[in-house]
Amino acid sequence: MAQMTKILETKALGNDKTEISLIRFFDGQVLHFVVPVGRDTFRACLQQWHKGALVQNAFPDLNANQREMLMTGFTEAEMDELGDN
Repeated sequence: MAQMTKILETKALGNDKTEISLIRFFDGQVLHFVVPVGRDTFRACLQQWHKGALVQNAFPDLNANQREMLMTGFTEAEMDELGDN
């Protein structure tokens, strides 16, 4: 699958949360969301994913919706809407 997003920035929100800013390529929209891991942990997980680990193994502390955002840029609401068709 072609890459659908690019992480633009990671911002630490204390020791146990990180704000992620990413762009989704299909429409150029920049999205922001918070994940329940520290910035250093997120970056280490990201490295594992980029090295070929399955996203669910690389990011065990993220829920399925957060992992979907990383992979595709689709929000939970958009995924729900796609599933209704």
